[in-house]
Amino acid sequence: MIFDITEKMQAQDALQVAQAEIAQSTQSSRMGAMTASIAHEIKQPLAAIMTNANAGLRWIGQTPPNVAETRVPLERGLFTKVSVTLFRTSERCSNMKEPPASPLT
Repeated sequence: MIFDITEKMQAQDALQVAQAEIAQSTQSSRMGAMTASIAHEIKQPLAAIMTNANAGLRWIGQTPPNVAETRVPLERGLFTKVSVTLFRTSERCSNMKEPPASPLT
């Protein structure tokens, strides 16, 4: 008895290709989500820095300069808080684990 397994082998090959494509798509999707999360974590403190720097420039540029108002964000430790936020974000990125392998591979 002779069996032709050509179609079965072709189907298995096509299945393996499809599984590899799905795994790659899943990994790309995860990387995109992680990138968006990191970007968000970094943009918030940077936006706070820019907002406060611009406000400080406006206050200093007044006639007479409003030194007391310019001092407020500095005395509140705003820049320290921003530094802590950036440090935490860096730590999160360092501690991120490689996403688990797809069960399809």
